[in-house]
Amino acid sequence: MYGHQAGDVCLRRIATSLRRTCGRTIDLVGRYGGEEFVVFLPNTCAAGAGHVAEAIRCDVEALGIVHGRSIVATMVTVSVGGVHISGVSGLGMEALFREADAALYRAKVRRNAVVMSEPASLSAMEA
Repeated sequence: MYGHQAGDVCLRRIATSLRRTCGRTIDLVGRYGGEEFVVFLPNTCAAGAGHVAEAIRCDVEALGIVHGRSIVATMVTVSVGGVHISGVSGLGMEALFREADAALYRAKVRRNAVVMSEPASLSAMEA
């Protein structure tokens, strides 16, 4: 609707918001796909990760980037899917991303939402 340049500006603004929200030097923010980002929050408890995820959702919404064709809001919003692991051995990166992607899908269904993975699903993945 707005063209590639406006889309790039939108993504840069979101990336800046993510970096600001995940402000610790050990946090890692990167672009994962066309309009998807990945955030690693080492040494963060599940509650802390959920708090950061909700802060990300709110901060992006507060940017007020106009989105005239959205069925959710008149501005750009984000859906956040997260997974927390702690002391889980043998969980490879592929399984971790698969779990995070499943949480993201559930968040996208709800729209402008945060969904954190349940620890039970991680133990089932290990089995």
